[in-house]
Amino acid sequence: MTAEQSHRLSRTLQRRHIQMIALGGAVSFLVVRGCASRRAELPARAPALALAARNVTFTLHPGPESRITLRTLDGQLERDLALSVLVDGMPHALDVDKTQLRFEATTVTGPARIDMGDSDLEVMLTLHVVRDADALVASASFVNPSDRAINLRLEVPTQGRPAFISGVGSLGDVGVVSGRLVTLETDTSVLGLTSASGPVDVVASSEEER
Repeated sequence: MTAEQSHRLSRTLQRRHIQMIALGGAVSFLVVRGCASRRAELPARAPALALAARNVTFTLHPGPESRITLRTLDGQLERDLALSVLVDGMPHALDVDKTQLRFEATTVTGPARIDMGDSDLEVMLTLHVVRDADALVASASFVNPSDRAINLRLEVPTQGRPAFISGVGSLGDVGVVSGRLVTLETDTSVLGLTSASGPVDVVASSEEER
């Protein structure tokens, strides 16, 4: 993302929104996972890398089941977002190698492995924070040229809150819908996800389906 694009994004996003912007592939995919209570404590992971915006931090936890922890600086909001990919429409875990991650002031980049069963694919994962917009820009691309389609996939726990999709309305219990913007209200903030490369496909799931 160029400095001009970051500035434009900062002007267009509302400050009370915490944005997760997924790039890479024609369509990004979001799983809105319903759960009425807070998720149980997750097991310890590899050392994390935090990117700080004005009012929120985005922390990457690398490993075989990578995730991003979103936390407001006042501690009133925290979400663990499972990070994976779709390859040709099929979900796969994203194994981020912590030993090869490169960290700069606003960006984390590094290779990640996708187990395809009979072979592995390698992608380059980039996380970039836009501080003034409280936004995280995530992108993934194949390291070697490939005819396969790749899309980022985030799982967002709702904790009993409804999710809304632009042009559609409230997300139902079943089916897949698409929209340019997905928002999820919390007690103190609004989480938002959009894609620069096309609509976001959204599906609701439950704890039992995981």
